[in-house]
Amino acid sequence: MHRSILNPAFKTVCPCRQSSKMGETKQADTNKRPGYSKWKKEDTKTALDLYRAQNISLNEIPRQFSIPKATFLRHLRGTNKHSNEDNQGSGRKPVLPHVLEKELVEHALQLEKMLLKTAFRSLLFNLRKKKQTN
Repeated sequence: MHRSILNPAFKTVCPCRQSSKMGETKQADTNKRPGYSKWKKEDTKTALDLYRAQNISLNEIPRQFSIPKATFLRHLRGTNKHSNEDNQGSGRKPVLPHVLEKELVEHALQLEKMLLKTAFRSLLFNLRKKKQTN
């Protein structure tokens, strides 16, 4: 039997917290989000090949490959903004180019070896200033 915990600020029962034992509180799992990009690139490519060869119907693809129908259609039409058959493209795009990011890491490691503690913003500023003078 669960005992409801009262919220002292509002004098109401808080639905997100329940106690199973005396003194223990359990937080409701509010961080569950629907799964994004649970399919694999290989599955997308295989599904595209099968559909183009007319070996599978459009409605069968979400069932067999777990690819959402709208996503599959975007890949089929080539209307994805940032991804294609080879690149799934989840997440944000990097702000810094790969080369500059690598240089920044090397510079930070150099400073760490010299036991200098520098804020990240000033580190970026120094690197940018160094690049402009070259």
